[in-house]
Amino acid sequence: MTGVLDGIRILDFSQEVLGPWSTALLADMGADVDKVERREGEYGRRGGPSYITVLNRGKRSITLDLKHPKAIDVVRKLVARSDVVVSNWVPGVMDRLGLGYDDLVKIKPDLIYATGSTFGSEGPWAQKPGRDTLGQAVGGLMSVTGPPDGHPFPAGAIVADSTSGLALAAAILAALLHRERTGEGQKVEVSLYGTVICMQPWEITKRSFEPQTVMRRAGRNHAFALRGVWGAFKTADGYLCMAGCHDEEWPTLCRVLGIEDHQNDPAIATAELRNQNEEAIWSVLEPAFVRKSTREWLKALEAERMLAAAVQTYDEILNDEQARINGYIRTLEHPDEGQVKIVGHPIKMSKTPPAPRGPAPEIGQHTEETLLELGYDWAEIEQLRDDGAI
Repeated sequence: MTGVLDGIRILDFSQEVLGPWSTALLADMGADVDKVERREGEYGRRGGPSYITVLNRGKRSITLDLKHPKAIDVVRKLVARSDVVVSNWVPGVMDRLGLGYDDLVKIKPDLIYATGSTFGSEGPWAQKPGRDTLGQAVGGLMSVTGPPDGHPFPAGAIVADSTSGLALAAAILAALLHRERTGEGQKVEVSLYGTVICMQPWEITKRSFEPQTVMRRAGRNHAFALRGVWGAFKTADGYLCMAGCHDEEWPTLCRVLGIEDHQNDPAIATAELRNQNEEAIWSVLEPAFVRKSTREWLKALEAERMLAAAVQTYDEILNDEQARINGYIRTLEHPDEGQVKIVGHPIKMSKTPPAPRGPAPEIGQHTEETLLELGYDWAEIEQLRDDGAI
């Protein structure tokens, strides 16, 4: 089955997570992605087979030494046939290589030039290098994550990088639509800083509207709202997550948990009181939840349409029917590991469903093939190799 981006060619200079994740998602949607790597491979390959497989699936690998003039000549030919160029180097690096937006649009006027950075391309922080955790830190997410009276914590996953990859993919898709309508290419960009801020639209805006709001690290709750019947509770065999309890639901929750004696407790009888007095509500809920298994509680709570879910481990997700049926976990044939499970695409499309187009390439696997496509003959390819350009 064809993908929605069939015929779109992407030239990918990105590394590690932000850029490679965006282009992997676009490859799933049918785009042809030519990945340019250093001769020793891009930095992210140090993450091992799992990194390579999930973030570079369905791409072609070309090795080039971008400090070599002949390699830059190859890049220019690649740009001429590409629709999109992607990088996530520190702003200014591509310009110094002669591969900035202004350089490449001279070759391909309708080019879409997509970049990702840590802090954004302008301002006093623009030239600073960074990574996921720094984006979480400056973007405020870390300030509200962790124990209320302890250190701020980063999230347990690289959420700034991966979410920025989603944002960059969305930016590229929007730019492709604009080009389809107008014939114009453009430069698009995202940053970890901007994406992390965007991940907290209500929280940061509420602080703007209501400066008197008490901000604190969320602990097992939310930073300033939806506290009490919120977050994870230990069960007999794991953890169960609750997502709030309105006043009209409180009697039902008390009945299901067998805590009817607390239904009219003056400390926790209303949602406002439960949000204010989380220690009091926990002292009631925690002894109740540990009496049964997560599965037993889910059956009882879901029968009453209460908002509850299991706190799943990665192993449980990898074997979860719901994740498999929806394509959130996919299987892929790995040349060395055999059939492996990987994170799939978050979008479903009825006519052109995204799916991995094949395994990840070996370093430079498609260099010669690509050069032949560009018009180089074997003698010229050998000379490029002898010169150290490829």
